[in-house]
Amino acid sequence: MAKRYELREYQAKIEIREQEGAAKVLTGVIPYLSRSENMGGFFEVIAPSAFAHTLNDGADVKCLIDHDRSKILGRVKNETLKLRSESDGLHFEVELANTSYANDLYENVRTGNITSISFGFYTLIDEWDTTVTPALRTLKDVKLIEISFVVFPAYPEAQAQARSKAFEDSGFEELEGLLLRAQNQSYQFSEDDKKTIVALQTALQSLTKRSENKIQEPKVAVIPETYYENLKKEIPR
Repeated sequence: MAKRYELREYQAKIEIREQEGAAKVLTGVIPYLSRSENMGGFFEVIAPSAFAHTLNDGADVKCLIDHDRSKILGRVKNETLKLRSESDGLHFEVELANTSYANDLYENVRTGNITSISFGFYTLIDEWDTTVTPALRTLKDVKLIEISFVVFPAYPEAQAQARSKAFEDSGFEELEGLLLRAQNQSYQFSEDDKKTIVALQTALQSLTKRSENKIQEPKVAVIPETYYENLKKEIPR
């Protein structure tokens, strides 16, 4: 099964550093061994080994705003983004270019409007503990692609991922978690998993039926080409 691109967002302590005549710098940490909120039927932690290959291979990780590739803040390749692994997590330091969006980000961090970090990755090795409920997923080795400064936090224990109530009630959050768990070929589907699948099948069938029975929009009346000419004749001059 092809690995899917995953995003994680979390409340972070972002620090700013600025020296006279020097570029503005933002720093932060992606924490190790900090349990996530419930991610649709499982919890998740990042092992201290998770980013080892990314660091050893010198991968050209990018730093962005809201995962927008047109708003790049720094990258490993030109050393405007620096990464290092310590006991508490993956530390990053980005030197901001003198662009309008980078300056806006700096001010939003300085004033406390932005306090969250997200990172995008592909899982290379993960480990599932299904002896606990919900199951616990440990990210042991991932391919880190980018780090973004974002508005909504979700990771770790402080706040749940910002989702609309409609999305939560739909059951698709459980489906997202189920799809992630199913990537592990040794994962054993529980009775709750099977119930989730059946419930989603029923929901999708209901949506399909509603779509088929959708009331047709009334047709717009077509005005004959001679209508306005005839109307002019009827209007007294």
